[in-house]
Amino acid sequence: MPYRFVLSSLLFVFPTISASAQSPSSFYAGRNVTLVVGYPSGAAYDIYARLVGRHIGRHIPGQPNVAISNMPGASSLIATNVLANTAPRDGSMIGAVFERIAVEPLVNPGSAKFDGRALNWLGSVLKVTDVCMFWHTAKARTIEDARRMEVIVGAAGDAGNSALAPVLLNAFLGTKFKIVSGYGGAEMFLAMERGETEARCGMSWGGLKASRPDWLAQKKIRIVVQMAMQKHPELSDVPNILDLVSDGKSLAALEYLYATQEMGRPFLAPPHVPEDRVAALRKAFDDTMLDPIFLDEAKKSNQEIDAISGARVQEIVEQLYKTPRAIIEHVEALRRAK
Repeated sequence: MPYRFVLSSLLFVFPTISASAQSPSSFYAGRNVTLVVGYPSGAAYDIYARLVGRHIGRHIPGQPNVAISNMPGASSLIATNVLANTAPRDGSMIGAVFERIAVEPLVNPGSAKFDGRALNWLGSVLKVTDVCMFWHTAKARTIEDARRMEVIVGAAGDAGNSALAPVLLNAFLGTKFKIVSGYGGAEMFLAMERGETEARCGMSWGGLKASRPDWLAQKKIRIVVQMAMQKHPELSDVPNILDLVSDGKSLAALEYLYATQEMGRPFLAPPHVPEDRVAALRKAFDDTMLDPIFLDEAKKSNQEIDAISGARVQEIVEQLYKTPRAIIEHVEALRRAK
């Protein structure tokens, strides 16, 4: 009896050992890789994930087929919990998730059942720069004007960047934005055209260029401030919120908020995937970002590419986990106050 138990145990373990000992090329050859997307089909994150999914398989050793599986819910928290806890840890499942999901355990440990540092970050397709725009007929013409006079800004609701951005500008810059909530994404544009609102804040620069190129060409709007870790090259004459604050506490809070925009469309693999497969997936991601066919498709569909490596994403996450607790609580209090 003991011998049969030992033998059956060895037979159970042997395939696992054999699989983990396979080279990445041998493991992935003829295999399907599932790319889990934490958003519904058609969302911005999904569009980028599908773009990557159509090309990354050519760059993974063994050239596996890549299949998309949408798993929306709680800004990709559901998908990330699955990837962190129940997904195969062999490299056959990867994910595309929300840019701030890595720090969710710092503010929501009851629901975020993972450590962002333990996830294997593969890279990010895009650095996000959020902007605040004023309609061309608004009395306020600059962010300094908004410190002196009330500016009516449209927002989608209490959650999301369209509401959070003006709250942060009011808190850190002393602006006087009056937030009118309840608009849908397209309705926020229409509200400015109809004169119901004067501004919209918290939209990505890339998203604005793709959705309203005519407004930019016709100078229907003015970009008055940008919100990111660094100025966007195309917005060199627009002030960055980080350059407009002077005290250390405010600067630390804003850096905690905007550091994740450096990894604006991140991809990951679960924890404990064999190191050689993580290395192969990271290289495949990097190679995809340089692939002329990939870049040509992105250009044709107006999808901006400004990629960073998995190693750089990992560094950002590690640094975010060193944020003092007082700073995190200060930021979360502002977010809840919306």
